[in-house]
Amino acid sequence: MNILLIDDHPMLIQAYIDCLSKTTLFTSIPKFTIAYSYKDAFKLINEDNNLEKKFHFAFITQSISRFQEEHIYCGGDIALLIQKKNNDCKIIISVSNIQTAMVYDLLKRVQPNALMIKNDINSNSLLEAVLKVKQGDFYYSAGVTIVIQQIWNKNVLANDINRKILILLAKGYKIKEVQEIVLLSPSAIKRRIAHIKVVLDITNDSTLIKEAFQMNFI
Repeated sequence: MNILLIDDHPMLIQAYIDCLSKTTLFTSIPKFTIAYSYKDAFKLINEDNNLEKKFHFAFITQSISRFQEEHIYCGGDIALLIQKKNNDCKIIISVSNIQTAMVYDLLKRVQPNALMIKNDINSNSLLEAVLKVKQGDFYYSAGVTIVIQQIWNKNVLANDINRKILILLAKGYKIKEVQEIVLLSPSAIKRRIAHIKVVLDITNDSTLIKEAFQMNFI
């Protein structure tokens, strides 16, 4: 059982090793490979060509130093690289600061097998995540579950086009300019904006972007 651990905190890495070494959930003794940066992880993943060395699990922290030369800016980017090289590897991502937009991006773009807030992680929750993933299920820690519920309670904001409209408006784009990017008519864009305002319970256009920022949707 080959396990890749990616984090820049040696104490946390050691806690993972201590917990995962003692469990009986794995069919063989786990062998750990450690990367303290995305650059190190990138090299390890690209060296992972030997079938016997393929990673079965990867525990990835979402935010450590970027590897800009290879466009690795977050844990999600590393997860996508692993999935491309070895789709059988189970991906467990941990995040330090929960943000609605970040959770949505990870679920939509990466679809990790498990997503956890670091504050939710202890030996019990970590092993529960491993068990669920081994059984073919997805696992979300308590804090992530709350955010997912918030996203779908505001499902109009989970729409990619709606979020893009909000982001462009926040950057100062006019409706006509937004139209050229999202390929919708001005009237369709205005209807979407009106729908968003209803969901957010806003009547004033000037507070729309501010409220969306405060709720971490953009």
